[in-house]
Amino acid sequence: MSISLSGVFHRSMSAVLAARLSKTVRFSALLFSFFSLLLISSLSAHAEVQVEFRFDERGKIISYYDNYFVTNVNGTAWVINPSNVTLYDVVLPFTLYPMTVVETSGTHYIDVDKIVVSSLPPMSNISFEYKIVGIPLVDPMDPGRGVFESGIVRFLRKHYGTEEGRLYSSLMGSLQKSNLEKENVTGRKGRLVTVVLSNPTPFKYYIERIRIIKTAGMNPNQNYTTGWLATWEFPNERFPKRVLEPGEIYDIDVLDTNASEGEVYWLSSDVYIPDVIITGSNSVKRFTQEDVLLIEGEEVEALENGTNISLLEQPVFIQKSVSKTVFQPGDTAEVEIALTNLGFETREGWLYDSIPSGFQFASLPGNSSGTNATWHVKIPPKKPLIMRYSLLYSDNISIGLDYFPAAKLVLSEDTLYSQTIPFVRQYVPEKMIYIQKTIRYSINDEVVVKIDVMNMGQTPIKDVVLKEYLASSDVFREISKQPYSKGVWKIDEIPPADTWTVTYVTNERAGIELLPQVFGVSSSMIMKTLVMENVVRSDMKFSSTRFIEILGLSVAVLLPVIYFVVSKRRRTEKVRRASELERRIKHLKRETEPDTSTKIRAILNETRSAGEHHRHSSAAHSRHGSHHGHKPPEQELSEIEQRIRQIKENAEEKK
Repeated sequence: MSISLSGVFHRSMSAVLAARLSKTVRFSALLFSFFSLLLISSLSAHAEVQVEFRFDERGKIISYYDNYFVTNVNGTAWVINPSNVTLYDVVLPFTLYPMTVVETSGTHYIDVDKIVVSSLPPMSNISFEYKIVGIPLVDPMDPGRGVFESGIVRFLRKHYGTEEGRLYSSLMGSLQKSNLEKENVTGRKGRLVTVVLSNPTPFKYYIERIRIIKTAGMNPNQNYTTGWLATWEFPNERFPKRVLEPGEIYDIDVLDTNASEGEVYWLSSDVYIPDVIITGSNSVKRFTQEDVLLIEGEEVEALENGTNISLLEQPVFIQKSVSKTVFQPGDTAEVEIALTNLGFETREGWLYDSIPSGFQFASLPGNSSGTNATWHVKIPPKKPLIMRYSLLYSDNISIGLDYFPAAKLVLSEDTLYSQTIPFVRQYVPEKMIYIQKTIRYSINDEVVVKIDVMNMGQTPIKDVVLKEYLASSDVFREISKQPYSKGVWKIDEIPPADTWTVTYVTNERAGIELLPQVFGVSSSMIMKTLVMENVVRSDMKFSSTRFIEILGLSVAVLLPVIYFVVSKRRRTEKVRRASELERRIKHLKRETEPDTSTKIRAILNETRSAGEHHRHSSAAHSRHGSHHGHKPPEQELSEIEQRIRQIKENAEEKK
């Protein structure tokens, strides 16, 4: 499945996109980082402190013609933190192969090819004792350096082309993701993913790699290289490698343009402190072959039957090495077989070697047949004879641990064998930890935290320390597994494909979205993710509550306004219609009203009719002897004249 990355933006270039991320989540993470960075506010801007590794060694090295070096060294090492902050997951790699280093103090600070310190308190140091034994082909001591110190410097030269010390150490990190975009609005199913790294220490940190991985679910596929849906790695061409200064916060925004619900994003980061001091002293004694041959000239009793033997009974040595021990299809490796003759005469014989299934010869300076190679060799004295060839790995089915078989040297008087070399046909690394932190917001401003530590590697993981960022005042209760201290658990063992889980309740909010630290496994083998279980539901609930509040407020405010507006419009309409009707009535009156002369004639006619009616009435009443209820003629005449005057005055006013 291919994922198109439409944009990768630094915070200063993506304010609009960053606004899509939950403001509460981002603010909490940045607020915690801000308070953490206050720890170094008292330091001078120009103050320089450096972590120091110090070694003191004693023992002996025997050189055979500068071609073989028998090494037997004991030593003591110190790791010193001069700063006022605790350093976590301190890792210092080295190269001592083919020698073996064994920690004799029982402190468990050495892990095969690196020094690992899970926690280095401020203004303090840790120490351990060790023993280094083996027979390398080159001098294990650089001029002025001990064996262990030389192994560290050689690793730096080989992998980084420098002798300046660097110390890997974890930083506080968080990974947040926004909700999906609405496809019907934006035309895509995009999601913003933000990674934040905070440096609360007085040291400069170099960002070597930040990797964001997307998987289809909470439990990543065992076949992790094909189970990832998408990966984003930094630094890249657009964002080159950079320095994280003391007190600085570094964040990256990634826009996943083909996101779906249920997908999980994991964070892995490799950062290191440059300019680490590596120093030491030694009292290692050195010997040469002449010193040994002087002893060889003397006879010593070594067998019960009294047979005299010399110290160098077998003067020929065979040693096999492979440049790579973890393979995936398409990988190549260089195989080297070194034959050393410590005697004084040339030795002649046959060298035989074979390769495991799944490999084929890419180059071969001898005779080969299928998976076997043969050389006729003449080994000169005082000088090693080295045979080399290349292999190509093409097996895409087999997985697990396997071995390169021993090379065989057949001489006239003896047959010698090299050591076998283990290698991994690897799709799943030997150690791979996935950490899933789930947050569920509860009542009373409390948070229920669940942490799952999944061992997705091939071997058990032992003595792992898990640390959460909790302050002394934070609530820490209802803990499902007994902690070593507040927010710290020591995990004795996690079998392959098994999960270790712990839950607890806290009221801590500022740094709750920070991912936990895990010590005891290289940071490159750790993937972390954050799942906020009820954030979406809470957002939906909050949105619904806001919608109801807004709707209720709208109804409460708009109904009176609507009523007032409608009522006012109705009253205005009634007044307008009444005024219009009144105008129409006046107009009709003017159109139908008679003139003044017509009114006077009507009054006079009315008066004549009334007079005749009065005379008839008077005669009738006279006959009956009654005169009550009638006005005298003079009064009626006066009223008529008054009415006529009023009509004339009205007519004049209208003119």
